[in-house]
Amino acid sequence: MVHKPSVCVVVICYNQEDYIAEALQSVLAQTHIDHVTEIICVDDGSSDGSRHVIEAMARENPLIKPVHQANSGGAAGPRNKGIDLATGDYVAFLDGDDLWVPTKLHEELKAISKTPEAGLYYGDYLEFDHDTGAEKTFRVNAFQADDPKAVEKLFVQGGPILPSAAIVRRDVFAAVGGFDEELRYNE
Repeated sequence: MVHKPSVCVVVICYNQEDYIAEALQSVLAQTHIDHVTEIICVDDGSSDGSRHVIEAMARENPLIKPVHQANSGGAAGPRNKGIDLATGDYVAFLDGDDLWVPTKLHEELKAISKTPEAGLYYGDYLEFDHDTGAEKTFRVNAFQADDPKAVEKLFVQGGPILPSAAIVRRDVFAAVGGFDEELRYNE
């Protein structure tokens, strides 16, 4: 029998009452939602109505697991909290004001089936302006592990890798640690 990879989605939120429901809906609308074991939504001390929106959605869908904590001052803290609670083979990330296209997990699972030894999978992403509808595609460079210019390609020429466009094997975090909580941005 072929192993079906399980995915925990970690959604982080801070004062995103106007966006968090749509972000969570974009996870629930995945064509491969059957691979998602849980959606851990970490509210990082929001002072708006984000907590109420998350709680209401969790009552409607048992995949959504709300977690509330005091504000940590950045995105790394809530991401790490979600990773600590994650139980899936893989952890996918989504910021509370971002959306996934319906086939995001499908495409990532295809990549995982081709190269299961990799620890990080990531892709391009689309930035859109909610008010004007303008869209811009960002392409993140591909690299090979033995490429001496890999870091330069990822973080100077075409990066950074957007967390909302990445999925990581959960055991990688045990090996390398979580996100750097000293960094407020680009953790």
